[in-house]
Formats: sequence, C-alpha cells, structure tokens
Amino acid sequence: MVTGALLLNPNHEVTLAKIYRKYMKKVFIALIAFVFVYRFFDMIVAGEGVSLNGFMKGFVQFFTGTSWSPLWYLYMLIGLYALLPLYRRITQAATYKELQYGIIVGFIVLSLFPLTALFNIKLNFTIHIASIYPFYLFLGYALYNDIIKINKKTNIIIFIVSIVLIIGVVYYRWMHNVETFNLLLSYASPLNILLSASLFHFFKSIKPISIKGLHKALIALDQASFGIYLIHIIFVKYFLAILHYNPYKVPVLGFIGIVCLISILSWIISYVWNLCMHRYAK
Repeated sequence: MVTGALLLNPNHEVTLAKIYRKYMKKVFIALIAFVFVYRFFDMIVAGEGVSLNGFMKGFVQFFTGTSWSPLWYLYMLIGLYALLPLYRRITQAATYKELQYGIIVGFIVLSLFPLTALFNIKLNFTIHIASIYPFYLFLGYALYNDIIKINKKTNIIIFIVSIVLIIGVVYYRWMHNVETFNLLLSYASPLNILLSASLFHFFKSIKPISIKGLHKALIALDQASFGIYLIHIIFVKYFLAILHYNPYKVPVLGFIGIVCLISILSWIISYVWNLCMHRYAK
C-alpha cells in the first residue's frame, strides 16, 4: 500500500530505467543473496551438512521460490514492479470515480466472491487480474490521496472490529480444525484488507510530532526495516527450531520477550550492514 501511494503518484517520475536499475535491482540482489544465506543456515546451523548438492539446491530454490517463507514477498514485488508502468497509466488517466469503481469491483470479485467457498459454492465470475496484490497498490494510492475517505471514528471501529474478528477466526479455525476458514486469513480476505486499510489510514492521519531526535530515529528504522524483514526469520528459526524455545510456556511474556529480542538483534545487524555499505560507497 505504501508502494502504491508513492509510486503510482503521476507527479512522481518513475521511468523504466529507474524501475529496473533501482527498485527491481535492489529486490533481485536481496532475493538471490538471502536464498543462499538461508541455504547456508540449513547446511551449517540446522545440521543438513555442507555439500555440492546442498549448494546447488539453492539455485533450484531461487528459481522455484521454495526457499524460506519471507522471500515470497520479494517474488511478488518483482512482478508488481514489472507492471508498474501500466498501473501508473491507470492512475494518470483515470478519474477519481473510475478509481473508486475499480477498487470496489476488485474488492467484491477478488475478496468477497472467493468466500462463497465457505459454503461449498464456487462462483465462476472473475476479473482478469492475476492476484489481490495490485488491488493493494491502488487501495494505498486511493487512501493516500483521499480518493477513498474514512473519518477517524469509522476508521477506529473498522480497525477494532477487524482485529476482533481475525482473533475469533484464528481461534475457531485451529480449535475446530476448519480449513476453509483459511480463506478468512489470506491476504485476499476482507478482514485483512479492512485491517490493512485502517492501519494505513491511521498512520497517514498522524500529524507530524516535533520531538527532538524522533525524525532521525524513524529514518534509521526505515533504512533498517528491509534488512529486519529478511534477517528476523533466521533468529526465529534459531530460537524455535535449534534451541527449541517454547514461548507458550509463558504465553504473554514469552511472546513479547522473543519478539523484542529478535527485533533488536535483527535491527542491530541491519543497521551495521547499512553503515558498512554506506562507508564502502564513499
């Protein structure tokens, strides 16, 4: 949604050269690098053993998308970047009403229609968009530019209701083993769409806070966030799979503690890496 808010803006110059040389290049390098970072972890730390076959498996995982789960986002992002010039043509040419119409149709067909499977009914009506993810691009752009307006009170209600419903769905799905409820937990679920939209709108509506050092702290977090996303899963696997840490032993403090520890460790590594790269670039 942030990508859509920024890169679908017609006033923001985004050329093909910029897409491939800047945005896509960064994602592609991170993708291939972390496929092999995760591969080395499996071979060395997880006890799989270092071998030529193990190394070659990394190449297979890179092309087939069968490495660790966080990398799904990078594959998806590359696909969005590839079609970004076409998406931008839509925001450049479409009126606000046309964009509203497109988002409504996308929500109904891509998010609501699939839910009929909960009742063993499969609708054959569709629109020819490969996935829900371009929808999120346009939703972010629409919310950021007030093409879709939500007042603060309504936004809070949407956020609370969607959170409560998601918790309820998760509990019911796992306690009663209702696999069809996975539809309500997917990225196309209306619950996740409403939650994402309300959270995005909340941060968008926050007024700038003039606290000394806060801007620098937020910039530092922003610069480290991509690295944190890629690194955190290594610590998750180390603590849970290698050390067999069980956060359920202390349900609240156990989860809060491990989340804070992993976040801090991931941030430190990402920050140090960015600092080294910055000095190397000089």
